[in-house]
Amino acid sequence: MRQGRRKWSLEDEIFLALNYNKMSAKELGEKFNKTPNQIHAKVGHLKNKGLIGDAEQLAEREKRKKESKVNEFSEGLDLSKLTLNKKKRYKIYRKKNDKFEYEEYLIGRIIQETKELVTFKTKAGYCESFRKYDLLCGEYRVKEL
Repeated sequence: MRQGRRKWSLEDEIFLALNYNKMSAKELGEKFNKTPNQIHAKVGHLKNKGLIGDAEQLAEREKRKKESKVNEFSEGLDLSKLTLNKKKRYKIYRKKNDKFEYEEYLIGRIIQETKELVTFKTKAGYCESFRKYDLLCGEYRVKEL
């Protein structure tokens, strides 16, 4: 009988890594709504990735993922290099194509800035947030007015 498809969460993988040698494949299958063959396949996959046998490594990966405030795409970029003044108006240009041609996108003032995002508000009241990463890497350009 085929069991319902459900993706494995990181918590599921950690539980499996901690308990695959303590519980039977049938018991684990019942817990995760998987067949014993699916359990064996997942254990094999985790072993190939080097994650089975070291559940602490899986738990540490989950901890790092939760603690990380920096977006995975912006790792390594110094987001503090982006300095904008809340009192000034800015024109935002959006990249049109891969040839770095830009088109005007938005004119507004900064209303909020976080570690990763900058939010602009137009005179009409429209608000939009931009990732600092996108501003630094050239996806958008910012010009002070």
